[in-house]
Amino acid sequence: MLSLGRSCRALKDICNPLIYANITIEWGGELDETHWNVPPQLRPLVKHLALQLRCRRGRQWMADDSDEEIFEWHCEPLPPPCFGEILASMHQLSQITLDIDPPAGHCHPWALAQLLVSTPTLRGLSVRGLEIAPKDSCALECAVPALTSLTYLVGETGRPVRDSARNLQILSSLLEATHNSVESLHLSAPLVPWSRVHELEWPRLRALTVSGMVRLEVESYASILPQFAPRLDRLSLELSLASMSTTPLGGGTTAFPWPALRHLALPLPLPEDDPAYARLPSTLEMLSLLCYPRHCATTADTGLPRRRDFPLPASTGAMAAILRRCAASPGLRLTQLSVEYVADANDDNDAVLALVSDAFPRLEELSLFRYRLDGAYEAPEATAAAVCAALAPLTRLRVVRTPLDSSFWPEGDGDGFGRETMQRVALAAARELTGAPLEEIWLWTPSAGSVCEQGEWKVFQVLPGLGGGPRERESVDVHRRRWAVKVPQFLFG
Repeated sequence: MLSLGRSCRALKDICNPLIYANITIEWGGELDETHWNVPPQLRPLVKHLALQLRCRRGRQWMADDSDEEIFEWHCEPLPPPCFGEILASMHQLSQITLDIDPPAGHCHPWALAQLLVSTPTLRGLSVRGLEIAPKDSCALECAVPALTSLTYLVGETGRPVRDSARNLQILSSLLEATHNSVESLHLSAPLVPWSRVHELEWPRLRALTVSGMVRLEVESYASILPQFAPRLDRLSLELSLASMSTTPLGGGTTAFPWPALRHLALPLPLPEDDPAYARLPSTLEMLSLLCYPRHCATTADTGLPRRRDFPLPASTGAMAAILRRCAASPGLRLTQLSVEYVADANDDNDAVLALVSDAFPRLEELSLFRYRLDGAYEAPEATAAAVCAALAPLTRLRVVRTPLDSSFWPEGDGDGFGRETMQRVALAAARELTGAPLEEIWLWTPSAGSVCEQGEWKVFQVLPGLGGGPRERESVDVHRRRWAVKVPQFLFG
């Protein structure tokens, strides 16, 4: 028994650092401080702390500087006094995730953000939904450690951010404190202090994502994004643009602004004649040309609010012109491509599909948001077969993602609805791509209920043919691997 006890203690010593490396605190507005507590013996083991705050109560106040009676809720106690001591005893804590989902009008004390960002061992901070109380001072009064990862998405999903001047000041302070060390940065577009970003140097920045609604016209993306980022290899501009009349990348320069990129995501609409497309770096592996949010999500019942200024997908001619310029970039060898466009009415020879197959033969993953908005209907299996037959020259293709056609959306929200139909669609697609090592087919469908979701993917695994010869197509099969993969929510702020 003594030997067994020793073995159990040894096993516990081995397992505890793995089990308690990631801790989640969920708080729903209760006044009981025990919801925030982490047992003292476990605190030194915590490396990633996730705070999921769902405030339901607080102190109501009325804004003094308003002509109207505007009532807010200042959520308290957030955090409780004991929480600073808890954080200080987490000696290995390197990552904090703060996810706040309050009702409209709730806001939070700046002390919460200050407490989190002052953790000396912190290297990664992710914040979503933090609304600082207007009566609080927003000065950064603590020492900020050398963060390598910063995500700061302010405001709630689906509504504008309040008091943007204060949020700009807060974010400016954080960026000034971390620009020399940060390697990954994800920010809300309406709240980025572009002038300050452009003034700072970013010697270690490798990944930059900017997402949300863009309310102001900009001369070019190159004029506002960081130029002093020599190591940047991932740039994702997940922006909702009603129109873009100016050049998105190169402006009047002769060289591509970021010559070492491996991943580039640009939002639609885009000008067709920007010379920067033909100067994409030879290091580029992934190119994405999509609407934010996806057009299929804004026209289906996905919970996204209806707006007239959502971007529209490109026409076949416009997308083909852009891709043709991209293909002219010397040494370009894309392995992943995502495009979104409207197929021409009654056009059996889709110029985009032909161009993709001919110009990018090394593709391994293709996300194809292709729509027919002329009201024409064809059976979903026929659509799948026609689209994938045009992609047959892509002999390295492993994954295909597509909504196939805007006329094909399974109705209803039952998990069992449409399974047989989608199985047939996936099978029809797989049979046209037997010359490629195809592994998965992802079919997009709307998801019901949740606000601002962009739908979900139904994922089918492709079973390669076993018969060979002329009957090989008939032996291809598919089966459901993962029924639902959520598309990330679109954050307006």
